[in-house]
Amino acid sequence: MDLNVYPELKEVKIYKYHGNYEEAIQILIKLIDETDEDDIAHYYLLLEYSGCLIDNIYMRISDGVFEEENEDLEIAWNYLEECKIKFNEIFLDNQALLKIYKYQGDIECLDNKFNDGMEAYKKAIAICEDNETLVELYNSLGEACIQNNELNESIDFYRRAYKLTNDNEKKNQIKEIITRMKIKKQKF
Repeated sequence: MDLNVYPELKEVKIYKYHGNYEEAIQILIKLIDETDEDDIAHYYLLLEYSGCLIDNIYMRISDGVFEEENEDLEIAWNYLEECKIKFNEIFLDNQALLKIYKYQGDIECLDNKFNDGMEAYKKAIAICEDNETLVELYNSLGEACIQNNELNESIDFYRRAYKLTNDNEKKNQIKEIITRMKIKKQKF
């Protein structure tokens, strides 16, 4: 699906790049309201909107202003469920499904449901064909394992990410995480 028919999406990308998710979200709300629910673009926009909501939550967490009861998580989850039905049964788009599972894994982990988050990440991995995306998914899965005190599994997923990436900076970051997990494991 080519969403380039919406020139406003260029603005959305710029706002996202600069961490201004609130502006990106407002543009996406307007576009979603203007598209018909029978149009496949409506669901791609919902998917993009859900991703922005999640990214905005992560940014607020890093800024220290995240509220525990956040309705954006519920909104994103509901839209992702709606998109999952459409992309799984009608539009048959594995790339969209991969994003849905990744975002659902993020939501579950933000909600401290790490086992559910790990299952969602594993579903995304099962249909992923891109190495850099796999690296991101294995990193997310490794982090969920850390939060769930599954250190051996965490190390395994980070090793998989390490083997797949060609980015030396990412390799160094992953290597550092693996080293910290090994030290932490020895303390237990």
